[in-house]
Order: sequence, then structure tokens, then C-alpha cells
Amino acid sequence: MLLGVSFFSAPVKFLAPSLTKPVALEIGDLSFRYFNYIEWGLCLVLLIIAIGFLRNKLAIALLVSLAAVLAMDSFYLLPDLHQYLVAMTAGSETPNIALQHRLYLVGDFYKALALLLSIIFD
Repeated sequence: MLLGVSFFSAPVKFLAPSLTKPVALEIGDLSFRYFNYIEWGLCLVLLIIAIGFLRNKLAIALLVSLAAVLAMDSFYLLPDLHQYLVAMTAGSETPNIALQHRLYLVGDFYKALALLLSIIFD
């Protein structure tokens, strides 16, 4: 799901010639917000499984670090990115969100790597 949402559908929607940037950003905002809810549900399931069944402490630490990255996404990055969208669609001056966007992307790369490594190390 992470690869599909973050690394495929997000960039591909900007390739559609008839889709305006504001609409593409609105779709992205909704997609990432709802995907964030799904990530929290899956993260909780993984943590419960990890604590109950995994023996390797590194695998458990990787899954706990996923929750930390997810918290950063939920409580810092997604709200800032949403405020950008609100300002842009209202025609107001938009804040510079380049750092938040890059951090979100790095976080998604980390989540993919941590999931892979937690499987390998257990």
C-alpha cells in the first residue's frame, strides 16, 4: 500500500493533462489523509504482533520507529501540507512547504525500508 499510494499514484496524477494542480493537490490531500488512518490501523496490528511474536529486538525496534515516523507524519507534516492546500485554494499567500514535503518523502522511504528490514531480521 505504501509503495502504491506514495510512490505510484501520488506522482502519476500530476501527469494527467486535464487534471488541474489544485484538484490534483486536493485528491492528494484526501488520499494521504485516509491512507494515514489505514497506516495507523496496520501499525497497531504490526506492533501487537511484534510484541507478541517477534523474538528479534531489532525487528521490534524498526516497527516502533515506524510508529514514530507515522506520528511525525500525522501531527506535523500532514497538517502543514493541508494548510498549504487551504491557502493555495483560497488564493492566499502560501507558506513554503518544501522541507515538509521532503521530510514526508524521506519518511516514506524509511517506512518502506524499515518494513523490509523488519521482515529480514526476524
